[in-house]
Amino acid sequence: MSSRMGALVVMERALTDQPDAVRAMMPHLICLLSHPDARIRGDIADLLGRTGDWGAIARLELLATDPDPDVAEAAVEAIEAIRSRHA
Repeated sequence: MSSRMGALVVMERALTDQPDAVRAMMPHLICLLSHPDARIRGDIADLLGRTGDWGAIARLELLATDPDPDVAEAAVEAIEAIRSRHA
């Protein structure tokens, strides 16, 4: 748990300090949306929403039907966050 949270804090900080580095990691982050651990899928969905990357929408839309309700909710919120940044 603490490792996962630490990684998320680093990624959130990178969004501010080194957005190009985060953009370079997008393919890897998107792959994590199919991780077997629902907590990781949800965390990555949230992170993708924060990036505002339009390219993540299609995968997030698939995740919006995830069997885990928390993951599905995170995906829907991420989609809304991305769309609001592009409105």
